[in-house]
Order: sequence, then C-alpha cells, then structure tokens
Amino acid sequence: MSRTNLLRTALSYTQGHRGARIVVKLGKYPRAHAEELGVFHDLQLLRAVGGIDIAVVEDSYSNERVPLRDPPVKCPIPRDIPAISCDYSTSDLRATELAIERKAAKLIYMTSHQGVIRKDGTLISSLTIENARRLLDVPSLITGRARDKVFCAIKACEGGVPRVHIISGHQEGTLLEELFTSEGCGTMIYAALYEEIRRAEKGEVFQAVQLLRSAYPSVAYERILERVENLLVFLIDGEVHGCMVVALVDSGVAEISLLAVSAAYEQTRVAQRMVEKAEEKARAAKCRELALAAETTPWWLLAQPWFVKQFKRRTRDVAGGDPLYSGRIWTKELL
Repeated sequence: MSRTNLLRTALSYTQGHRGARIVVKLGKYPRAHAEELGVFHDLQLLRAVGGIDIAVVEDSYSNERVPLRDPPVKCPIPRDIPAISCDYSTSDLRATELAIERKAAKLIYMTSHQGVIRKDGTLISSLTIENARRLLDVPSLITGRARDKVFCAIKACEGGVPRVHIISGHQEGTLLEELFTSEGCGTMIYAALYEEIRRAEKGEVFQAVQLLRSAYPSVAYERILERVENLLVFLIDGEVHGCMVVALVDSGVAEISLLAVSAAYEQTRVAQRMVEKAEEKARAAKCRELALAAETTPWWLLAQPWFVKQFKRRTRDVAGGDPLYSGRIWTKELL
C-alpha cells in the first residue's frame, strides 16, 4: 500500500479512536534509526492529527556498553511525546507495566526483528495469548529477546491491553503499516476480538473499497461504489477485515458478490460468518435461494470444507441483469 493510501486509511481509523492510548517501546537499534526512518514523525502525526495519546519507553545503556552508533547519533524524542528511559534489562517489562497503567489500547515493541518467526523462517502474523503461551512452553520454538517480548505481550494482554504488536524498527513505515493495513507487517498478540457484521458506514467505505480493489483489480472502482448501499463489512476491533455486497437480484433470490477478506483472516471463520450473515438476511426476506457469483468468489473460499458442503455450482442467466449477477453461480437452497 502506498504511503498516501496508508495515511488515508489511518485518518479514517483515527476518527473513531481519538483519545486512545498507545505505548511504543523502542529497542536498542530501532532507537538509533528512529529519526531517519520517520518513526518520530509518524508518532507525531498520530498524536497531532489522529488525537491518539502516545507514550514512548526506550532502552538506556551504561557508559561501558557499546554505543548505538560509531560515532553515536543523538536522536531526541520530540518534546510533545512523553518518554521514559529504562535499563535495557527491564525496559520490556516497564513498557508492559506502563501500558497496563495507562489502560492502553495497544502496546508496540519496535525491535531488530520483523516479529515472531517460525522455525521455517516465516512470520507469524497473529497469535492469541493461548497460542503464545504454547510457544513459550517449547523453549526451542523461540529464543532470546523474542521470547522476552512474547512473555511481556502475554502479561500485557492479561493486564487488560487488547493488542500487542511486535514489529521491525529497521524499515520505514512499519509502524503505520502494522496499525493500518489488513495484512500488517509484524506479529500481533491479542486477548480477545470484538467482531461485528453490519452495513458499511461512511468512515468504513474507504477501507472496504481498498480491500475490494486489492481482491478484484479488474473490477472498476465506479462499479464498486454503485453497490455501496448493499455493502456489508466485517469489523474486528473497529477495523474492516472483510466485506461483501448482498442484494436481491431476482424474485426469491439473494446473491453475494465482491466478497473479500484480508489475507491475515482468509483461513479463519471470517468468510463463513459473513456468508451466514448473508443467509440470515436472505431468510428474513423470505428468499428461497442464496447465490454467489462465480466470477467474484475467491479461490480460497472454494477450498473451505463448509462451503463445498453447503453450496452447489450451476449456471443461470439473469435477463438484462448486471453481468456480476449472471452466468456461473454457487447456490444454496433455503426452503
């Protein structure tokens, strides 16, 4: 996602999160690179434009330790951002304590690593605290400071912090990308998710359209906007991670089109929950059939056992209808 689109998404997000508290922990090397990578600029942007209350915890080192740079680079934290310096051996726990004390919505660890990495070298994008505990039960799975971060993340979630993010402090834009894109760029550890499916409101349409344009690049932007009145969104903690268009296209037939789910949630129950919501609306309208246009049915959905069991493929023509609502379809009888 381009920085322009990223900032637009961030602005739509912050409209509903003004006054929220975030604690950012800067480790040794991310602290040294923070200014040149624009980390402080991004923090000031969230604070000044988004109205988000931010505090920073940073590592401090004794004179005997190796300096962050040779020669060291002074990188002052902006005066309008509260900051606490702690010994590196206790700074992770102090950040956790501060997040709990401030009743923060998020705790962010900016480290030397991309996040929590599997044995095969791939990134774990999200973990429940239960799965995070299982990782700690097997010492060989994660080691060193990454293990400390996961331990502190669990403590933070147990103390009431809904989300903890572990991200790289060596790449530009990681802070905004982790917070404001569906896929993120690090590891999120969370306690519980607040989920809701409903008609898209004004501030959510842009996020949904971005998700749809990513999933269906060949569908014209204008065609998506034409269906806004029938657009439903799947919200997780107020962020759009799924969307679909549900419309009555024929007598007794409700059809789903343009179904999209963010990559991080494709293999979860998000899509199933969305289809169940569409079925609920179809039954309420006394429809005899629920259908999905094959042209806009994601390939990964076809591999879901629940979908294959419930839906059958056939061909139907809708005279004079929208091309998205005709041709090959997947159907489920409701009566």
